[in-house]
Amino acid sequence: MTHTTARFQLCVRIRIAAAGLLFFFPAAFGRSEPADKSLSLTLRQCVKMALRENLSLSIERLNPAMDTLALMEIREKFLPQFVLTYQNSDTNTPGAWGVEGSNVAAKSDSLSFGLTQSFAWGTSLSLNVSSSMTNTTRSFTTINPSYYSSVQLNLIQPLLRGFGAKAANVEAIKAERTIEMADASLHLLALQTVCNVEEAYWNLVQARENLKVQESSLVSSREVLARNREAARIGTESGSEVLNAEAEVARYEDAVLSAARSIQSQEDQLKKLLHLPAGGEETIILLDPPTIEIREVSAEEVLRAALANRPEMDISRRKVENSQSDVDYYRNQALPKLDLNFSFWNPGISGVKYIYQDDNPLTGIVIDRIVGGRRDSFTDILKGKYENWSVDLDLEVPLANLLTRPGLGRARASGLRKAGLLVRTRRPRRQVLFWRCHLRQAP
Repeated sequence: MTHTTARFQLCVRIRIAAAGLLFFFPAAFGRSEPADKSLSLTLRQCVKMALRENLSLSIERLNPAMDTLALMEIREKFLPQFVLTYQNSDTNTPGAWGVEGSNVAAKSDSLSFGLTQSFAWGTSLSLNVSSSMTNTTRSFTTINPSYYSSVQLNLIQPLLRGFGAKAANVEAIKAERTIEMADASLHLLALQTVCNVEEAYWNLVQARENLKVQESSLVSSREVLARNREAARIGTESGSEVLNAEAEVARYEDAVLSAARSIQSQEDQLKKLLHLPAGGEETIILLDPPTIEIREVSAEEVLRAALANRPEMDISRRKVENSQSDVDYYRNQALPKLDLNFSFWNPGISGVKYIYQDDNPLTGIVIDRIVGGRRDSFTDILKGKYENWSVDLDLEVPLANLLTRPGLGRARASGLRKAGLLVRTRRPRRQVLFWRCHLRQAP
């Protein structure tokens, strides 16, 4: 019996030692302390996280940059356009006139370059410089090979249709407003995100405080129930008071359960805005306590704040302005086309000039020749030896635009619809004015 007792005591000691090791050194046996799955956040941290993780907001940030690139593309048409043309030919044709020979061969090359500049008020200005060389076997040619060069300036100015920045620059004007609308949309989405996060944050604070209140009320109701039962036992209270107290306890127990469900719902809503897994084991600890700040503001200040912090009103206003630009554009397009065209050009010619007897090429007798090159043709241009200019007016009257004007009617209808949307977004102004009058009349 003594030996059996000693063995039993040894087993007990071993088990106690093993339990102590498991308790004090759990990691040594493959066990670890439960990880802290709480997340402590202030309101500012919640707002930053929501703005950073919001995918819709990230996509919306791209719109102003894309609209800016679209505006740059539209404005490219007002950049100078450079044109360079080179041509080389070798022809061999039968003569159509007896004295020029039965077979006429010609070699020629030409080089021209030009600059064209369009302006926002509809004006188009172009400068062209060209030079060509022709060498032919045609008989009785006085200059062969010949070099012909020219400098020409052309100006086109619309006088009715297409005149003014509202007609010629309407796309760029609308694109600038589109950028402003994209910025306002981004601002609006950011404000909505911040507002939703703040609302969810304080709703969760309220839900947790409400749970504390309901639990405190439940404890108080149970104490009242215990006193009523004791009073009923000794005969100082009736059984109805006990039943009322039990009903009160049951009501508060239900309120506690409802408050707990509300906390879970509000926490899931906040997690959704912060892009955290809803319904997970991670608990959000709110670090900012609710504070009360009393501010005295006038109705005018409230009205100014309501109008200043409404990006959707800016968007609607820009849409109305774009519609008005469309109306102005289509009204201009309904006018007759009357363009003023002005051209000034100065040519120059040089080459190997043959001097015939009696200045008559038909004699076929060459008595002298004057040799010149391509540079000499440009010398004639610089001297202004052959100055030319022309002015003309082109009139075009589209009967369809004078009779129907479908584009103008469509633009007006779109403007009226967008103006109605702008009036609808101004309803908070009327509400503020109503409450201002109501507060003034209040005693």
